[in-house]
Amino acid sequence: MEARCPGAAAAATAELVALEIEAAVHTRGIPGAARLVGSLPRDVWAVVTSSNRAVALARLQSSHVPRPPTLVAAEDVPRGKPEPDPYLLGAYRLARAAEDCIVFEDSVPGIRSARAAGAGFVVGVGAGSADGDPDVVVADLRAVRWRDGVLVVDTAGGVD
Repeated sequence: MEARCPGAAAAATAELVALEIEAAVHTRGIPGAARLVGSLPRDVWAVVTSSNRAVALARLQSSHVPRPPTLVAAEDVPRGKPEPDPYLLGAYRLARAAEDCIVFEDSVPGIRSARAAGAGFVVGVGAGSADGDPDVVVADLRAVRWRDGVLVVDTAGGVD
């Protein structure tokens, strides 16, 4: 007979989260990310992550990315990526339809989540994202700009 100790699981989870927060000081942002989100109007962007909220905020701070006005974290949804729930909630919190959203994703499960949610356009960030079949792949976010109310992806040099 297996002994169960829910308190031990909660304690182990809390310890892992604490270790992740401690390690977050080593997080480096994707080149161009801080500049890009810093240029966006506050009401048009969100961070949708598979991470715990506290860990995500610590990583954002360490990478000098502004705190998002809207954050969807693992504890906010019943099913995480690659299911559509995280991106559907993000779109809802932004008061937008998923098909009106542009998603930037660096992981295959994240791209699958965005697709399942019906995101209008998916930008893969980094070479590993190409396996998720995004609409376009950029090496990093230096090729992306917000100009006069329009998101521009420069497809010259390092962009598929």
